[in-house]
Amino acid sequence: MIRDKIPDSRLIVIYSSLSRYKLTRKHYVELLDSLFQLNCAVAFPAFTYSSRRGNIYSPSLMPDPQNGALSRVAFSEYPGEFLRTADVDYSYIIFNSKHLTINVESLLVNSKRSFGTNSHHSAFFNLNPLLVALGEGFRDGFTPSMQVEALVNTQNREYIRTLAIEENGVTFEREYFARIQWNNSNPIKPNRIRLESILECDATYFKHVNKMGGSTVGINASSFLKILKKYLLEDRNFFYEE
Repeated sequence: MIRDKIPDSRLIVIYSSLSRYKLTRKHYVELLDSLFQLNCAVAFPAFTYSSRRGNIYSPSLMPDPQNGALSRVAFSEYPGEFLRTADVDYSYIIFNSKHLTINVESLLVNSKRSFGTNSHHSAFFNLNPLLVALGEGFRDGFTPSMQVEALVNTQNREYIRTLAIEENGVTFEREYFARIQWNNSNPIKPNRIRLESILECDATYFKHVNKMGGSTVGINASSFLKILKKYLLEDRNFFYEE
C-alpha cells in the first residue's frame, strides 16, 4: 500500500501507534526492514520534550514512549544508520537521507521554533512527503496539524519562551508551541474525527484497515496543508471540540 504512494520528494514521514497490538519486537524490525527497502528517505518522530521538562537536550536520548513502539525500536536497533534532526522537542530520525533533495545539514542545527516558517517541519513540508499515520489514523494525535496551525496563526495555541540546555551546558532560547487551555477543568480537545472525514475527499488520501482493526492512512503534505489551512482560515475553531 505505502509502496504505491511514494511521492516525488522521496520522503515518507511515519507516525505510528501500534503498541496496543500484539506485535513482538521481531515484527517491528521486519516492518522497519521493509520500509528501509523503499527507494526513498523514511523519517520517524523522536520527540523528547526536553525544554518543557528542564532536561538536557541530547540527540542520544531515547524517544519518549508516546512516540510509539516503532520509533523506539528503530532508534535502538539501527544505531549509527540514521540522522537525527536538531529540534529539542520535536526531533526526527531519518533513514536513507541520501534521497532527500535538501541540504541535510540545515536540519542538524537547533531550531528556535518547531513549527511555522523557517522550522524543520517547514523544511519537511517543502519536500511534499507522504504523511502516514500507521495504526490509528489521524484521530490519535497528528503532529503535522500543528505546522498548519502555526502557519495560520491559530488562536488556540501560543509560543512560550523557554531555555533549552545542551549536553555541553550551553543554553539557548526556545519557543514552545503550546495549546491554550481556555478552561483548565474542561480542556479543548482536537477534533480528529472531523479532520479525517475531510481528508478522505482528497485524491492523494488513502486508507487501509487491517484485520486487527487498525488502519494505515496517508496523504501528501501539500494536500494536507492546503485542506487544513483552508478550513482553519474559514473557521478558527474548526479543529477543536469542547
